[in-house]
Amino acid sequence: MTEQELIANVKTLTPLELRTLNRYYLHPKNQRCCSSCFVIFDNFTEHFHIKKHCKSGTTSYNTKCAKCFNKINQTRATVYRKDPHQFIKSKFSAIRHRAKVIGCAFDLTVDHLQKLWDTQQGLCYYTDTSIDFELIAESGKAPHNSTPSLDRLDPKQGYVIGNVVWCAYAINRMKNDFTYEQFIYMCGHISKTRSKND
Repeated sequence: MTEQELIANVKTLTPLELRTLNRYYLHPKNQRCCSSCFVIFDNFTEHFHIKKHCKSGTTSYNTKCAKCFNKINQTRATVYRKDPHQFIKSKFSAIRHRAKVIGCAFDLTVDHLQKLWDTQQGLCYYTDTSIDFELIAESGKAPHNSTPSLDRLDPKQGYVIGNVVWCAYAINRMKNDFTYEQFIYMCGHISKTRSKND
């Protein structure tokens, strides 16, 4: 089919035909057709997420536009959040990537994190209060204060077995890069000071 025929029948194209349209006709014009909503975007790098950087030096982009891709991810995340084990599995690569970015040790497994969750019975390690993956902040842009967050007891040791616990996102933010001992001491100091002054 010609470019015009491909565009005219874009909603019924096979994946191979859509790839042909994108690669040989649209890409040279800095355009791309979304495989979900079938809209053809100009300046496609602004509308599609990067899938990966290839060894050849080229960049691969998702077949779905950012809006469609995000919507699908949000729907999937909503379903996954109902099952802590499934959600932990879906977030594992992000945890591993964070360890790589900050340059710390990593030897965790999905199974270990799931068992750790079960051991803690869905409670924050520091406060013993309930934490839940289904909680979403009203703004929708940041995690809820009681969303589970993986904390390193000693930040210098990295994401390794025996050094991580599940805690509330707000607590993890407060702890920041303190060790467990430093954090507990500071909390106790604050509590004593406020009890004396209030």
